[in-house]
Amino acid sequence: MQLALCLPCEEALAYDRVQRCAVTIDTNELAVRHNEGKSRFEIDAEGHVAELVYRLEPGVIDFLHTGVPKSLEGRGIAGKLAVAGLEYARASGLRVVATCPYVKSYIERHPEYKDLLR
Repeated sequence: MQLALCLPCEEALAYDRVQRCAVTIDTNELAVRHNEGKSRFEIDAEGHVAELVYRLEPGVIDFLHTGVPKSLEGRGIAGKLAVAGLEYARASGLRVVATCPYVKSYIERHPEYKDLLR
């Protein structure tokens, strides 16, 4: 479980205010949903949607963009989306193109996924 500040507290920190509160979110409890209609993997948290958008071509999945709302940043959500997408590629026998800079850097930090790259 990672400790994070709620959005009002993050904004307060930006203005050097002292008042803070802690909000926790257990990323292990967050479910990744594969929304094939929108060509993306999604996580719903705190009323927001984080996404990993992709494009499918024959035998290839191109990860285009990872988007995590500012209030959810720093909690491992983008990594969880990347793992879901990469594991989907592996299970589906797809080669990976990492157009998204986040997915590209994730693969560089996790060599167990390098074999998926096209």
